[in-house]
Order: sequence, then C-alpha cells, then structure tokens
Amino acid sequence: MSTLEAQLRASVLAAEWQKPDPFWERFGLPQNPFPPARARTVISDLLHDQQHATARLAGLAGELLQPQPQRRALAVVGRTGVGKTHFLRHCLWAFERACAQAGRSFALVYVQTGVIKAFDLVVAVLDQADRVCAARGETDLVTAVVGQLARAPATVRDPLRQAGVEVDDLRHALERLVEAANPEGPRPARASYDELRALFARWIRGQTLTQSERHRLGVWQRIATASYGIRVLRDLLGLARSVGVLEGVLLCLDELETVFASGRRSTQYLPFLHDLGYFFDEAVRGSTGFALLVVSGCTDEGARKLQDVNSPLFERLGFKQEARVVLREILGVVDARDFAYAYVDYYHGLWKQRRPTQTPPEDPRTLLSEQEIEQCYWTAARMHPNRLHLSPAAAARDGGHPVTPASLLEQLHRLAEQKRSAQT
Repeated sequence: MSTLEAQLRASVLAAEWQKPDPFWERFGLPQNPFPPARARTVISDLLHDQQHATARLAGLAGELLQPQPQRRALAVVGRTGVGKTHFLRHCLWAFERACAQAGRSFALVYVQTGVIKAFDLVVAVLDQADRVCAARGETDLVTAVVGQLARAPATVRDPLRQAGVEVDDLRHALERLVEAANPEGPRPARASYDELRALFARWIRGQTLTQSERHRLGVWQRIATASYGIRVLRDLLGLARSVGVLEGVLLCLDELETVFASGRRSTQYLPFLHDLGYFFDEAVRGSTGFALLVVSGCTDEGARKLQDVNSPLFERLGFKQEARVVLREILGVVDARDFAYAYVDYYHGLWKQRRPTQTPPEDPRTLLSEQEIEQCYWTAARMHPNRLHLSPAAAARDGGHPVTPASLLEQLHRLAEQKRSAQT
C-alpha cells in the first residue's frame, strides 16, 4: 500500500461520523442535540433564556455606536458551567451579524485570559482588525488606513495629528508608507510599499528590526513593552476610526479568574492587570480614540480576588454588584424542559436546512419525554455538592434547585446516547 493510499484510507475512516445516523435521522436530527459539557461545544447562535443579560449588552452596544468614541464594559459572573463562555461567544456572533447588516466595522476579539500576556492582547486586536479589513478586500489594517490617507485632499492639514497620533515612531512610519503608496508621487528608492508594510507589521507586533530596517521604516524604538504597544495600538486604531476604516473593538475576556490560578505569583498577574486597565483607559482620550466594549466572564471567587488586588480595574470592567450581570440558571423542571426543547429545535432546524421537503418519522421532541427530562434535571440537581442528600420530593417542597446548563446538558446527552445504544 502506498503512503498516499494509507493516508487517504485514514482520512476516509476518520470521516465515517459524517454519515447520517439512522437513530437521529428518525427524529429529524443530524446528531445528538445535547453537546456534552466535557467537549466544551459552544453553539454561538443559540442562547436560551438570558434576556436580561442580552438586553444589558444591547444597551451598552447602543451607547458605543455614537459619533464620538466611547468605552464601555460588562462583567458576566457565575459559577463554572453556568454558560459564561457560551454568552461571550454569542455576543461575538450577534455583534458581528448586526455590524454586517448595518455596515459597521468592528474588530471582534475573544481571548482566554489566563493563557495570554498583555502584549498578546495587542497582537490579538491587530490580527482581528486585519481580518476585518481583509474581508473588505484590503490587504490589512495599515493598508486600508494608508489608502485613506493617500487619498485625503490636500486641504486636510496633517490628518495624523488631527486624529491624535502622538507616538512619533508610528507617525513617521505611516508618513513613509503613505509616500510609498502614492501612485502619483515619487517612489522612494529605499524601499517599495510592500517591503515597508512587511516591516511595519513586524515592528508593531514587537519583533526586532535591524538598524537598517528601522531607518527605512522611520522608527527608532522597538515595541518592547505592553504599555508602549498599547499606546501605538491606541493611536493606530484612533486613526483608523477617524478615516472610516474601523470603528472600534469588542473584546471578550473569558475565564478571568484563571489569572489568579494556583501557583501564579502576584508578580505575574499584577502587571497584566495593570496593563489591561491601561488598555481600557487609553481607548478614549477626549474626543479621540476608538470605541471599546469589554465583556468579561469570571467566577464570583475570581471577581472577589480581582477586587482585592486591583479595585480600580474591578470597577472599570463592571464587576460592582449593581453593574454586573449574573447569568440565569435552570430553576426547575419547566425550565429544564424548555431548555432541552431549545436544543432539539435548533438541531432539527439544521436537519431541515438539508432536507427542506422531508418530515421525519417521529416528532423530534419525542426523543426524550418530559419525564425523562425531569429525571435528568433531578440527577443534575443531586450532583450539586451541597444537595447530595436531596430527593426530588424534598426538592419540590424546597422550591427546586438551580442547575447549570452544562450539568443538565451532560445528563441529557448521556440519556439520549443510552436510548440510541438500546435501539441500534
């Protein structure tokens, strides 16, 4: 057997899961509609029964989309499994669709906070800004900005200073890029536009340039610290907003509590938190800057730790009790049934997209009966460490018990797989 044949056979075997499963097909479903929590599957366009949280986000977004740049923050707090990651992913999905429909332009950035450094955040924003511009046919963010500057009428006096570009190195680099990009002006012998753009991309991401390369680009200082990188990013994004290339950034910080993970010293996380606050503060100065909405997901314990070590950032990011959003948990068997049916209906909708004229032999909602969903709810409720003694009858007298979506999904997934195994 040739190497290629072996590789192709492995690929074909790995793709077996794509074949329709007769059991799920019987109910008009492409697969088990309940993702297991251990797989960390996030369905960005499905968010069940979090109207309070979505209304808060929509209100902040409305404040953000003003003629003058604004900065806003929303803290989403809850225990593990409540759906913080899901909510953040849904925010990105919904915001991207809304901006596309309205012709607005934002960089949408998702980061898991505990695995990045402050300068990584700068690079993540730049990468997403490049992606937004590439989707419009531009090479990257700086090419889109330079193009607008090169086309500016001669009557516009120093647009870089008017936009609040204060970092000398950034201003000098952009001036050289504009000169090189001007098709009617003299092409500088020292470098073509593409060469300068490549140097700029390396410089702004903190990479080292030789002395000759710095001279060609017109910069003298390497971006070696997060604070300097934030200043450069602030000036570039503020300029991008002023010339109509990019309005701002939606930044989702997930698992903020992992900044304080066991074994991490204060000398590791305090500088990050300081730079994060600096990034938020620098987004807007007076009437210049870029629009910024920061949505943070964190446990209660992580929020308390943040308040202890950096109270100003705690307040800036919206973690005060009256400002934060607490995601709604599943509070009884009725909630559990509605939650389960939301997932069944979603996956049936995916099935219908591929088979719009077909009707499945059985109603998708009969995959699990109401009694079986109730059983899953009580199992998840009894797994809570403070309620191990709880019986369904006792819990009913006690008004039920909050259950996280992740714990209920795990039970629903397990039961659906058991039924599939029993009938195949």
